[in-house]
This record gives sequence, structure tokens and C-alpha cells, in this order.
Amino acid sequence: MDNSIVLAGIILSEPVTFLTDVLVSVFCAYFIFRLLKAYPNTRKNWRLFYLFMGISSFVGGVAHLLFMYTGYSLKMVSWCFIGLSVFFAEIASIRLVKGEKVAKMLKILAYFKLAVYMFAVFYTMSFIAAKVNLAVGLIGIVSTIQISVYFRCKKFPHFLIALGFIFAISLVFIHGFKLSFHTFFNHNDISHIVTIICLYISFLGIIKAELPNHSVAGHV
Repeated sequence: MDNSIVLAGIILSEPVTFLTDVLVSVFCAYFIFRLLKAYPNTRKNWRLFYLFMGISSFVGGVAHLLFMYTGYSLKMVSWCFIGLSVFFAEIASIRLVKGEKVAKMLKILAYFKLAVYMFAVFYTMSFIAAKVNLAVGLIGIVSTIQISVYFRCKKFPHFLIALGFIFAISLVFIHGFKLSFHTFFNHNDISHIVTIICLYISFLGIIKAELPNHSVAGHV
């Protein structure tokens, strides 16, 4: 299905996907603003998570819009930014882990995973690398840590953080079955709306979470 339009002789691919990508970026900017207002000296890694997620979405939107001219080059830039976003979510969560040795090992793993991911992006030139990294990072690492903190400290906000990321599993089905309402509102657009919901749920937990005493408060 062709969902491109021509404007002043320029072929614009998936214009609605560009707009929904920009919408994700706008929400990320809002989350950063709220975190800065509430915690000007803390939640730094979470702010970076939303910053790079927002940049990734915007660049990805432009990549969709100008795909006829830029090919996969801009898409790969977007995928690199989303890798950084996941990395900072991992670091923010790892700082909540009890046990210095375990936390150090997980931090080394996060750096190693980021390096492997960046290589995979340019080697495969496929969004599959980003999907795997998102699943392993946000569900396998971040959500696992947040749920463990929830059970240890009985603090519901940590459950919300995990819930938002776990809910993102629905994106696999949306992309897998290419669910679409219309040619101009396809599975990518639906995914972006669901992404906003997931990010918002996690944000509700991030902004309300109390930091455990052993965490590095200025950097979480």
C-alpha cells in the first residue's frame, strides 16, 4: 500500500508516521520538563532516557518522511539513539540494585550490550536489532530490577515503571500482524500511540518513586 504524498515535487513517505513520531518526541519533552521541575538534582538518567527516546523518535520520523532520499541512513541514526535511551534506563535501574558487586557486573553488562548493539545496527541494518535490544533492556533488565525493588520495598511506583515497559510487549503483535486502521494510519502509527501510553505509565512510576537509601540519589 502506497501511503506517500507529493508536496512541491517532493515525495513524502508515511506523513502520518512522521506526525506520530513527533508526538512521541513531544511527550518525551513533557516528561523531561516534569522531572526537571520535580527533581532538578536527581532522576538524571531517566531524563536522559526520555531525551534520547525523543531524539530517536524525531529522527525516525524524518527518516520515514524522507525515506526516498535518505534510505536507511537516518533510520540507523534513530536506532542508535534508541540504544542510548535504553542504556540510561538500565543504568537508572541498576543503581537500585543491592550489592555493590552485582551492581558493578550489571553496569559492565549494560556497557557491553550497548557496544554489541551499536555494532549490530550497522552490521544488520535492520530494526530487528532495536527490537531485541528494547526487549532485553527494558523488559529483561529494567523491569526485572524494578519489580524486585517493588517486592523488596513495597513501593508501587516501581511496579508502574515495570508495567509500562512490559505493556510494550503488545508492540510485537502490532508489528508482527501489521495491524492498521487505514493506509495512512498503519501499524507504525498505532505502535507510536501505544508507545506513548507505555512511556506515560512508566513516567508515573518514575516521578513518584522514592529512592532506596543505598541508591546514588543524584544520578538515578
